[in-house]
Amino acid sequence: MSIHDFSTENAARNVRIAFRKLAMFAAAIQPSTKFSTDNFEPAACDAKALQDDLIALAQHVDEITLAYGKLLRSNSLCSDKDVETCFTDQLIRALDGNALYVIEEGITRRALERAYA
Repeated sequence: MSIHDFSTENAARNVRIAFRKLAMFAAAIQPSTKFSTDNFEPAACDAKALQDDLIALAQHVDEITLAYGKLLRSNSLCSDKDVETCFTDQLIRALDGNALYVIEEGITRRALERAYA
């Protein structure tokens, strides 16, 4: 999907397609569930698995958000710059350095605690 594909018909179709992709993703994902056991001690690969789950979800949500931005643009309700700055990669940028960092930091801290216990 190019950021410059602004026909209203294509934009509306792309919103529907993005939602369908999210629905298929949600139906098929096997989220990291190791954390549901009482005796589980996470490792770095577990942080990566959780981060990957969130990134995969964010990519689908960001595709929907971008599709809406393009729909607005196709109706002259926002500018090309608005689409780029306000509707592109919003969730992944919010997660990066926040939730993704906290996941990695928490698991790293736990590993260090185990090493010094």
